[in-house]
Amino acid sequence: MALSFTSIHSLIVAKMNSMSGFKESRYPVEYFTRTTNPLTHLGYSVSVSSSGNGGRQRYNSGAGVAILSTVVVLFAFRLRPTDAYPTDYKLSLDKEEQVILKLLSAYTGNSMEIQFVGSERTIPDSMEYSIHNLTFNVIHYIKE
Repeated sequence: MALSFTSIHSLIVAKMNSMSGFKESRYPVEYFTRTTNPLTHLGYSVSVSSSGNGGRQRYNSGAGVAILSTVVVLFAFRLRPTDAYPTDYKLSLDKEEQVILKLLSAYTGNSMEIQFVGSERTIPDSMEYSIHNLTFNVIHYIKE
């Protein structure tokens, strides 16, 4: 079954929205950490940031062209003032694990393989948020 880039984005957003408290940001991933304006507690942004050869070129077989797309999910976790820092930071790590597990769970009726690649965590100078940058690889097919 073919799966467009837009469909992948929509499936990831649906999984994120199914988690308590998460709300999609109106800002794209590329703008998410430039200023504090787009940041809200558990606000997130999703990007299908790049795509390439999926190593399974079977267009003539009817399956379509295999594509390996990189999906980036950024989310912010509010850190209370520094006296609560260790507690909130640990809570943000727990939340990151929940997101990873949720996004790796089954996508019923869709033929895509999703793999966790890695994550990075940063804290802006304001120390108000922990920003979690999660990267996934998705193998899917596209066709006319």
